[in-house]
Amino acid sequence: MNAAIAPDFLLHCPNPHCLQHNPGDREHCQACNTRLLRRFLRVVGSLDEPPQPNQLLAGRYRWLGNGDDRIVLDTQPGQPPALMEEVPDPLLPYLRLMPQRFAVPQIYGFPKAKDARIFFLEDVPIYAHTVGSTTTPAQGGEAGTLMPRLRDVWGGSHPQRQLGWLWQIASLWMPLQQHKVAASLLNPDFLRVDGPGVRLLELALKPNTPTLEQLGKSWEELLPTTHPHIRPFLQGLVDQLKNRELRDPHPLTQILEQALTLASQGRDCRITLTTQTDAGPSRQNNEDACFPPSQQQVMVSPGGQSLAVVCDGLGGHEGGEVASAMAVGIFNSQLSSHGPALESPFQAIQGAITKANDAISQRNNDEHRQERRRMGTTLVSALTLDTFTYIFHVGDSRAYWISPRGCRQLTVDDDLASRHVALGFGLYRSVLQSPTSGALVQALGMAASANLMANIQPFFVDEDGLMLLCSDGLSDNDLVDYLWDSLLLPVVTEGRDLQEACGQVVQMANTANGHDNVTVALVHYQITAPPLPPTADLLALLTSADIAPSEPLTEPMQGRGLGHEPENDEDTIHLRYDPAIDPPAPTQPSAVTTGLSAPPERSIRPSPVVIAWALMVVTIVAALVGSWLWSPSFNLNNNGTDSNPSPLTPTPEPSPGESLMNPNPELTPTGTPETGTLENPSEPVVPPN
Repeated sequence: MNAAIAPDFLLHCPNPHCLQHNPGDREHCQACNTRLLRRFLRVVGSLDEPPQPNQLLAGRYRWLGNGDDRIVLDTQPGQPPALMEEVPDPLLPYLRLMPQRFAVPQIYGFPKAKDARIFFLEDVPIYAHTVGSTTTPAQGGEAGTLMPRLRDVWGGSHPQRQLGWLWQIASLWMPLQQHKVAASLLNPDFLRVDGPGVRLLELALKPNTPTLEQLGKSWEELLPTTHPHIRPFLQGLVDQLKNRELRDPHPLTQILEQALTLASQGRDCRITLTTQTDAGPSRQNNEDACFPPSQQQVMVSPGGQSLAVVCDGLGGHEGGEVASAMAVGIFNSQLSSHGPALESPFQAIQGAITKANDAISQRNNDEHRQERRRMGTTLVSALTLDTFTYIFHVGDSRAYWISPRGCRQLTVDDDLASRHVALGFGLYRSVLQSPTSGALVQALGMAASANLMANIQPFFVDEDGLMLLCSDGLSDNDLVDYLWDSLLLPVVTEGRDLQEACGQVVQMANTANGHDNVTVALVHYQITAPPLPPTADLLALLTSADIAPSEPLTEPMQGRGLGHEPENDEDTIHLRYDPAIDPPAPTQPSAVTTGLSAPPERSIRPSPVVIAWALMVVTIVAALVGSWLWSPSFNLNNNGTDSNPSPLTPTPEPSPGESLMNPNPELTPTGTPETGTLENPSEPVVPPN
């Protein structure tokens, strides 16, 4: 029997209205029949003495068998953990890297509220279920144990998967380097693999700024066990890194992305998708919409293109359903398989997002919709092309990836809670306790496209799995965590009927949540390995003229507007960007990469002579302006009083919390749970329901 489900301990019911103690081997609460939740965490920090197996830390965290893994089971998952009002500066990289949460774990809580020396991490690469045989790390692992190190499973892996792992590491380099924790990618014990995905065990919190040359040296250790078909390519890439021919992570990621595309040619990827939407037991009308149409099942032949869309309308009756239907129709016409060929997926997706947003905004303006009557919609979509599935979303509709190893959330909600964490203002479990934590900060149709921050990410997978797209009618109250293994995992492991599973998930959402419309899209991937890539074609990528540091193929997309910079912020509904506190262009997590492809942006590096002249001009101008500001004629009015504050007088600034919750002090977000709209579209959207 797994140590995680041994009967010799008590597991509390997660239902806050029950919290009944249950034997550890039960699957459902013996009092209320709620599905019991097993949340595995990892302990980071120095312990006074190694705990004994099954010992409880802080009265609730059960220490599991292997002390080196430092894994505990939270026996009270329905109760909030001990938290801190102010997160210590050394721990801020965890918060700032929340957009990379698929690869980077997050802080769950502390044993003691005022002691940050020891803390618990969630979203750690830990098996949720026993997977396959445990004779070798590559074949699987026992529930409640760590996933294998990359170096332990590297040898013998398919070259496509090896290239995918390298691609993810290169894509993570930039965001981790920005927060001085890129050394985490050089620690072989921290690099773990979740099938085709790379995940970090923890972050190396000692500030460090390693170079790509060091990354090349760490990859050099993998060469002896690299697949022969890609070993010359990896050797050439390592040489370029060590010789400092590649000094920027953008061209490195671009080379690996092209290599991964080349290695995926000829793979057999069969896709089946279905959708279902329902008004729910407490709503008279359904503001959700989906594509393909509800209760239809679509089978895509190998190499074909597939599109799944879920939209959750905002704005009440005769508003939300119009916006969601408009968005679905536009995405269908722009991106579906019967549309034009998509030579540039990112540009096509951006174009579709812009067109849908502009169409809904124009409809609002034409109908003179203001404040609470203004309509909009959330969006989550998955567009599968030859090599990648492109996931894009706006709002709090979500995407999940389900495999025998677990269920992982791929998207990060556009809400105040996630924004708070990414800005370093508080832990996720802490800000969730705020009644406004679920308020949206953006949705389609609520603002000009120039102010819309698109979340677009390429998702690569080389194994069978199931993607779940859903509105918050399903994801609210963490319902997906309770039903994925019983209702959805059998689609992957046992060949369960996809439409039947989709219907049961909707039924469960109506029963367990029931407060909102619910829409579900399931995309089932069945993949066989492609033929071995040609070595000569891979080597040609190392000398490709298309690769230049000034024109990266892969860069973050989240946080960038889809159009030109706005002339004013009257129409924006998201929070103001402050470079002093905002994370620089955070990226979204994906199953294999957190680096996101995007259209190239050309950068120009001025010569040292130009820089010197520019500094000289700036110095002269600053001196002239300074002398003018300090002149008596400027500083004194007719009464001899100072009409302008001294440059030495500090200007009061709002606290971080005030700046986030209400960027314009003259405006406050208003609305009702029924409408989920804005009094003023320049403020965050209130919780839809």
